[in-house]
Amino acid sequence: MWSDSARLKKQQDGRQDDKQIQLKERWQDALKVEKTRNENSHSHRLELLAIALRRELQSQRIPGLILPGLETEDRSAPKDKESRKSAVETLFVRVNSAGTDLGGEELIYSLLKSAWPQAPDEIKKLQPNKRQVISPARMVTFLARLCDAWENGSLSEKMPGTPSVRDFRKTMRSDVKRKELLAFVNKVEPVIKDLLELVLYARPREPNGHDHRLPPTLAAQLFSGERGLDILLILSVWLMRLHKGQDGKTRLTDISLDKRQRTLGFVVAVNWFAEDAGLCFRRLWPTLRKYPAKGIEDFFNKSQFQSLLTVEPDGKLVMLPLVHPATLERLIGDRVVNGCSNYPGPNNENYWVASGKWIHYYERIVPENYANLHSGIKDWLSTIPLNSPDAQADNNNAAARDERRRFAWFRFIEKLWGNRRVVDYAQREQLMHWFSDFDPTLPGQMDDVNRPWDYDHIHPQSMGSSSSIYNLPAVIREWHTSIGNLRAWPLELNRGDQNSVPARKLDEITLDTRRFQLDKNKKLRRASFVGETKDWLDWKRCVPDPLENNRYLLDEKNKEYRVALITAITTRFCRLYRHWYKSLALGKLT
Repeated sequence: MWSDSARLKKQQDGRQDDKQIQLKERWQDALKVEKTRNENSHSHRLELLAIALRRELQSQRIPGLILPGLETEDRSAPKDKESRKSAVETLFVRVNSAGTDLGGEELIYSLLKSAWPQAPDEIKKLQPNKRQVISPARMVTFLARLCDAWENGSLSEKMPGTPSVRDFRKTMRSDVKRKELLAFVNKVEPVIKDLLELVLYARPREPNGHDHRLPPTLAAQLFSGERGLDILLILSVWLMRLHKGQDGKTRLTDISLDKRQRTLGFVVAVNWFAEDAGLCFRRLWPTLRKYPAKGIEDFFNKSQFQSLLTVEPDGKLVMLPLVHPATLERLIGDRVVNGCSNYPGPNNENYWVASGKWIHYYERIVPENYANLHSGIKDWLSTIPLNSPDAQADNNNAAARDERRRFAWFRFIEKLWGNRRVVDYAQREQLMHWFSDFDPTLPGQMDDVNRPWDYDHIHPQSMGSSSSIYNLPAVIREWHTSIGNLRAWPLELNRGDQNSVPARKLDEITLDTRRFQLDKNKKLRRASFVGETKDWLDWKRCVPDPLENNRYLLDEKNKEYRVALITAITTRFCRLYRHWYKSLALGKLT
C-alpha cells in the first residue's frame, strides 16, 4: 500500500507531466504559424510564445529589450530599406542580453554579432594574453569610429564623433559599409598591439628596470568614458600614420623610450588635468591630420601641449598647466611645513586654529588674490601661455589675465589633492605583483566595485579626519584627506589594520602581510611608497608611543606629533607628484 505522501507525490507528478505536455503543444502551435508577408512575422511568433507562457505561468510578460527608436517610431511614416526594423536582429539582441537593458556600446556590439557571428573571437584576438583593458563592446564602438576617421588611407577632415546605435545599424545593413568595417577590423591588429605596447604596464625583465606605463586599472580608466574614446582614437590614428610612414614598416618599437614616455605622458596629463579634454583632442586633430609624415613620431611634443593652454574666446580654460615638482615642493615647504613672512609656521599658535575655512590651503597655497601667491608660483605662472585669442584684450586687462592664472593654479591643486590615480601610479608595480589576474573591464570594476584593494589612510582616519573629532586643527583635518595620507592596500590587510598607527602599519610583519610577500619591514614601506630615511621617521613619530588617547592631536601639548604628521603627509604628497611627473617625462612638455 502506498502512503498518503507517496500517493500525493504521484498525483503532483502526473499533473506536472500534463502541464508540460499542454505547454509543449501550445509552443508547437505557435511555431506552426505560417509565415506571412508581414515583416514582423518573427515578432508575431515570439508574441504567441509569450502568450503561451503567460497563460501557463500566470506571468504578466517576458522581459524584453525595447530598442530605442524602433517600437516608438511612427509606423505610418514611409520607411526606406536601410531604416527598417529587422525582427531577427531584435530577437537576437533580446536573447543575447537575457532581457537586460543594454547601453549604446553593448547594443552596437550585439548588432555586430548578429551580422558577424565570429565577432567575439576576432575582437578577443586584439587583446591577447590577459592584456584586456578595453571591453569588447567598447572596442567595437571605437573601431567603428576609427574606421570612419581613416578614409581611403588618410584622416577625415573633421574628428568623427562616436557612432550612435542608429548609425551603426545602417552600417550593418549596408553590404558595402559592413564589409568595409569587417575588413578594417581584420587589418587593425598591429595598431591595437602597438597601442597596448605604448600604454599598458609590463613587468621589466631587467632586475633594475623601470617601466613608466600604466597598470591595467589605470589603462582601463584612461580609455573609459567619452574622453577615453577620444584618447583611443587620437593615439590610434597617430599609430596608423606612424605605420604608414615612408617605408610602411615603422612600428612603435622603432621609437625611442623617451618619446614613448612623452607621448603617454601627454595623453595622461590631458585626461587627468584638462578642464575640457574633448576640446583638447579636437584642437589636436587638424594638426595631426596635416603633420608631416617625416617626424610624425614627434607629434606629441611641447609645442602641441602648449597650444592646449590657450583659453577660449570667452576666457574658458581648456588645459591646466602642470607645475614643476621643485616649485610645488618649495611652496609647501615655505608656507605649510616651515612658514615664512606673513605666513607663520607651526611654532605659532595661529597655525593650529580649528577654523572652518582652512587658511593653510586657501590663504597659503591658493590665496584669493593673485598678488598674494607664492613668489615661485607667480614666477612660474608668468611663463605659462594662458593667453586669450585676443592678445590685445589680454594686454589691456592685466587683472583679468592674472585672475585667470590664479584660477588655473587653484583648479590644478583641486584636481591633484584627492587624485587617487596618482597613488595607483606610484604603487603600480606592487599592485601588478599582488593582483596580476585582475580584469578591470569586468562589470562593476570601473566603479570600484569588487576591486581587490582599497585606499587606506596611513595615519588612521579615526584620529585625524573623523567627523566625530571636534575642534581638530584645520591644517591637520584637510591635509589628512589628501593623497599624501593614502595608500592602495589589499582589502584583506586593510580590514585588519586600518585603525593601527603608522609605526605598526609600516613596520610590523604578520602572517597576513607574509601572504602578500611583505615579509620585511622595508618591503612594507616600499609597497606603501614611503621613503626609508626621514620620511619613515616622521610617520613613526607622528603618534605617541604608547598611544593612550585617539584624540591626542587635540592637545596643544602634542605639537611635536602634529608637526611630524604634517611633515610626513606633505612630503609624501610632493613625492607622489614628482614620481608621476618624472616617470612620464612631463618636464619635456611644460
